Order: sequence, then structure tokens, then C-alpha cells
Amino acid sequence: SWPAAKDGSYFIALWVYYGGQQVQAIPVGRFDLAGGQVDRLASYSFPTIVAWSRLGETPLGASYAKTIELAAYERSQGPFAPGDTLHLALQWRPLSPVKVNYVVTAQIVGPGRLYGQVDLPAGGEWHPTASWRPGEEVRDDLPLRIAPHTPAGRYRLIVALYDPATMERLPVRSPTGQNLGDALDLGEVVVR
Repeated sequence: SWPAAKDGSYFIALWVYYGGQQVQAIPVGRFDLAGGQVDRLASYSFPTIVAWSRLGETPLGASYAKTIELAAYERSQGPFAPGDTLHLALQWRPLSPVKVNYVVTAQIVGPGRLYGQVDLPAGGEWHPTASWRPGEEVRDDLPLRIAPHTPAGRYRLIVALYDPATMERLPVRSPTGQNLGDALDLGEVVVR
């Protein structure tokens, strides 16, 4: 039998497994539970659900606060024009239980300036980091728009996780344990 559920907000998802490993959670809906009664049941509607594919372009293994690993990523390569969108896909893997719902930020930075930024809940609103289980793989797709005023040049793409309550970023370590600061550099972005 199922254990009794506590009052709170819940999401409903279809968990997809391949080769005995979970590869995707597709959000179906959400509801609140109060006094054992379901309240505010809502379904999600999507025009198309794209099957999750395992990222393999650039394996990483960098960890954020020794709690969440950025296992791999893929990104559009460019060169880009001002106003273009850089598409970034991140494959997260929790290493231990996560207690905070973190936000992922991807930024295009140049000397002393920010030329593009997107901040979204890691895992999306339907599957925030506090609901992640160790070993699970979670994919984030981030549309990072390059600012229309960006001059031609070479910039850096960085990714960080932060606590939205404190705005404090998590420390990042390389797979060998080297301290990388509070953001991971994912390479150069060329704007023409």
C-alpha cells in the first residue's frame, strides 16, 4: 500500500525509463492536498512533448556544492548576431538529497559587462531541485538571448546555480576537485 501523503502541493508526472534508468519526467499536472482531500487539481497542456535525449556532446562532471553534478551540456555554436538566441541544454545529476529549490542562471559575459542572461528554476517549476533524487538525471533547456546592443567580439558563457532566497551562488568544483569559483565557464561565444 502507498504511504499516507502529507498536506502540501504535489505534481503529477509520467516517468520514462530506458535501460532501467529514468531518462525523463513529463509533467502532467499538479494538485494540493489539504486534510486528505485533493484541491486545485490542474492539468498541464503542451502542444508537443519532445522525448528527452541524453546529452553527450560535452561531458563534464563538475559539481555544485558537492550536491548537484552538471554531467553534460550541449549548446548552439554560432557565431551569433546581436539579438540571436543561444540554445543551451544542461544535464543535471543530484549526488545527494537537495533541500533548496535552486535557480540556474546562464550568462554571456564580457569585460565588466553582461550581454545576455536567463534565470529559470533548475528542473522547471514542475520538478524543482528539492524533489530530485540522487542518481536521477534532469534536463534543462535554456534559451539565452544575446542582448541586441552587444558589440562584435568574443565573450564567455557561464552557468551558475543560486538560492533565490539569498541570491548566493553555489561553489563549483571540477571533477578533480579544483575550486572553480561560483560559476562554470562553458566556453567562448562569438558575436559578429
